[in-house]
Amino acid sequence: MTTHRIATPLRDVLFWLAIALLVAGCVVVLRSDRAERSAGADRPDLQRVLDSAVTGRGRIAPGATAYVDGPNGTWRGAAGIADVRAGTPMQPDARMRLESVSKVFTATLILQLAQEGRLTLEDSVERWQPDLLPYGGELTIRQLLTMSSGLIDTNDVARRPAAYLARVKDAHLRGQLEAIVARAAADPTIEVSPRWWIKLAAWQPLRFAPGTPRATA
Repeated sequence: MTTHRIATPLRDVLFWLAIALLVAGCVVVLRSDRAERSAGADRPDLQRVLDSAVTGRGRIAPGATAYVDGPNGTWRGAAGIADVRAGTPMQPDARMRLESVSKVFTATLILQLAQEGRLTLEDSVERWQPDLLPYGGELTIRQLLTMSSGLIDTNDVARRPAAYLARVKDAHLRGQLEAIVARAAADPTIEVSPRWWIKLAAWQPLRFAPGTPRATA
């Protein structure tokens, strides 16, 4: 990464760190100590795991792909559909969104900036993004990186959207958010600016005290 790329305003970096940690994604990992050498080899055991991710009451997505790399070779697989409307089957080489994998890249950039002395992990969100969150002064970069800030995530909202929207006391903003939720329910493929998640989160109480490990919250 070149120096001029690092020159991106630090407040923007912190904004995208908050976004990356607020918007939760899902990654399916299939582990095998004896992957076949041929990418097209038949591995019904791995395929069954992948199929279970897209079928039944516990499915997590309409389609999924997997790449398994082991000491004996590799395996690629796909299950479900790639296009809900057209019913197009998912392919092993399909291009996928990064989702939560983006956290790794964002965190790497943050740590590089800290190493260069341009920020510290104990800096508050308020320092770099004034007025972004009402409790921004309580949250540190370290807490965002370690997921111990107490911020809600999108999985929380998805389970009970009405409850979270009800906390938004700005009637105009609440109407905008309700319209977005309705459009997303009607068409899950629409793109929604991540800034709306921050606006919604700003009206929500923290799930636990900043600095508290999530496992004990």
